[in-house]
Amino acid sequence: RTYLAAGKVNTRSAVHRQLVKEVRARLRRVVGLFTSTKDLQELIGRLCQVHLSSSSSLSLHQQLLSRHPSTSDRVSWYPQWYHQLWQITGKPTVILDLGCGLHPFSFRFMGLKKIHYSAFDINRSHLQLVEQYFQYLRHQLVEFSGKTTALDVVKEREKLSRLPAADVAFLLKMTDILETKKGHKITERILSQLPAKWVVISFSTVTLSGKPMNYPGRKWIEWLCHRLGYSFSVLTFPTEIFYVIKKKVS
Repeated sequence: RTYLAAGKVNTRSAVHRQLVKEVRARLRRVVGLFTSTKDLQELIGRLCQVHLSSSSSLSLHQQLLSRHPSTSDRVSWYPQWYHQLWQITGKPTVILDLGCGLHPFSFRFMGLKKIHYSAFDINRSHLQLVEQYFQYLRHQLVEFSGKTTALDVVKEREKLSRLPAADVAFLLKMTDILETKKGHKITERILSQLPAKWVVISFSTVTLSGKPMNYPGRKWIEWLCHRLGYSFSVLTFPTEIFYVIKKKVS
């Protein structure tokens, strides 16, 4: 910030090169190598022509999830993860998905029928795709209802407490992006305000270059839960660690 405020940008300087490197790394984390909306819409269009339980549907769901790095790693173990997750939380009937990206397309692996699914993201192109998918699910499942809403969880944090009361809230691979300063205050406020019995927070366990982290766990989230009086379980899968947090029931 000081470097840019000085108004003298030297593109050959070490400071400039480091700044560009950090900006690119942050963009990769926030946006990822997202495939074109046109390609995804084509896949969704093909999906709408088949039954949810068909083998064609399974293949198309896998292709959709493989189009973004945040979900592509989970394709091979989504069913196993949901099985273990529901053993802890019980099968939910109301889900909140913050910073949802393409994660709602994993519904095929959840094993749920009666569900209200609220998906939130700052990226409206993601939400348009998810809304198309929810329309498909409404036609396939009588007891499914879903809603998409544009939401900036940092700037519009006051809206969190007014969200529908939920059994499970997802905050997957989000906190490392949200926390730009020490203290983890943003995560604490979001976690405290979310009207959910369980909150699932996940972190990548690999670096941007794909190498395993030496210390993949996040002790700070464990300390935060202890301080707030929340209990938690940990699920560890290739490339990602999940903290399944049980909030106090007021």
